[in-house]
Amino acid sequence: MRISKNKSLKKLNAFKLDIFASEFIELKTIDDFYKNIDKISKKDKKLIIGDATNILFLNDFNGLIIKNSIKGINIIDINLGLIKVFSGEIWNDFVYFAVKNEFGGGIENLAKIPGRVGSGIVQNIGAYGVEIKDLLVSVEAYSFENNKTITFKKEELNFDYRSSFFKKNNEKYFIISAIFKLKNKPKSFILDYGNIKNNLKKIDKLTPLIIAQTISKIRENKLPDYKEIGNCGSFFKNPVINYTLFNSLKSKYKNIPSYKINEESVKIPAAWLIEEAGLKGFELNGAAVYENHALILINKNDATSNDIKNLSDKIINKVFEKFKIKLTPEVIFIS
Repeated sequence: MRISKNKSLKKLNAFKLDIFASEFIELKTIDDFYKNIDKISKKDKKLIIGDATNILFLNDFNGLIIKNSIKGINIIDINLGLIKVFSGEIWNDFVYFAVKNEFGGGIENLAKIPGRVGSGIVQNIGAYGVEIKDLLVSVEAYSFENNKTITFKKEELNFDYRSSFFKKNNEKYFIISAIFKLKNKPKSFILDYGNIKNNLKKIDKLTPLIIAQTISKIRENKLPDYKEIGNCGSFFKNPVINYTLFNSLKSKYKNIPSYKINEESVKIPAAWLIEEAGLKGFELNGAAVYENHALILINKNDATSNDIKNLSDKIINKVFEKFKIKLTPEVIFIS
């Protein structure tokens, strides 16, 4: 493995933006990582990516891009449901490895989410009532500051809604692998979110595989494939607001959807806010709000980083003007 110069990232970021990295290296095995650790550690500016499915590059990257393609899945204990996965493994491949081996416990709800295991941990990905933190036991990561490998227990990683310790310390650690605890041949499932139940009502015996396949079809029907249409999936977080604001909005918008968080706060779907603001299908230069799902921003016609950023800003301003709710991007902006 060698570090290449002036690398085009157009095929390596989900928005398909025509940007470049001044330096680039792809790691395919754990040996690749340790053989290059000295060179990587010395770089002042570096960014670790998987498939860059949750990143918006605002400019060319003047530093080292490290593409993590280190794969591997090992069942540690079949009865306890303990599985070790390397960080460059494709997340959906891991999901289907698990469900085809009759493991469940929530991972089936996370089918068809793009990206790699490492980036999923950084972002604390989630869908249909499950987040990656719910399945995690520990993470093994290399500290560039201490020049050693550290094992973190889940409780040490400060997981929050689409956030983690690693998201706030991106350049300081390289996630090597993680251990997940799943359920072997589960009898119960999490089906109370979205329209999962409606899609499963004709099926007598549920399995993790059937649920994963069903959720995959649901996602395929409403979300564009980033390999065909440049996008990073959900662009904004679903905002959490207090009940005072919610009750005020409820008096004006009887159909406003919501999910109770606790006695003080409630979560509102960002897609509903964007659509209600009249922005579904809206286009700005080469960027657009996806016509089938308002939470998705797409590269419709050779958009630039600025086009997507400007569209994001317009949505934030329009939603705030109408609802007094400020949307926060889920996508990470990299300058």
